[in-house]
Amino acid sequence: MLAPVLEKAGYEAVRADQMPNPGLITTQIVKALDSAALFIADLTGANANVFYELALRHATGKPYIQLIATGEKIPFDVRGLRTIDVDLHDLDSVERAKKELAAQISTIRRGVPVDSPVMHAMTENLFTKDSNLVQMFFEKFWAIEEHLERFPGTLKQNLAETAEYLEDRIDSLVDRAAEDIVDRVTSELKKDD
Repeated sequence: MLAPVLEKAGYEAVRADQMPNPGLITTQIVKALDSAALFIADLTGANANVFYELALRHATGKPYIQLIATGEKIPFDVRGLRTIDVDLHDLDSVERAKKELAAQISTIRRGVPVDSPVMHAMTENLFTKDSNLVQMFFEKFWAIEEHLERFPGTLKQNLAETAEYLEDRIDSLVDRAAEDIVDRVTSELKKDD
């Protein structure tokens, strides 16, 4: 069901249990979780390995999509996250799930950030416990950027482009974290009303 939708969207579908490389399976899976453009977590059957992999993917802040067999209970920790339910014995359900999967992929490809409990917790810690962390990071970053001027031509250009990319990415994460905090405070204020 997944492969045709993923391939149509430009992704290569690779199942973790079918990776052909010799060596430590767990290491390969962790590397794939970090490097994959998209991760699909099938929560069907409450497989502990899938939840471990999903938590690792949450920690990366990279896109993921959850799905589960119709009628199965979604565990508490991931219940609040959008999950596609599908009954593989019902063709209408399969078609609906394919459309929902395609829609979520389309949203991800447009750059809409994917949320997770881990990212919320990390964001909250960043702004409550380590309020100077962002400023310290930027100071170090700008100091490194100044040193880039010493490098010759192409290397200097590549390092400068990388620095610019990192600065843009950090700005985006800080903006997203700030929006998240505002949303949480607003939500709490509405509850108090």
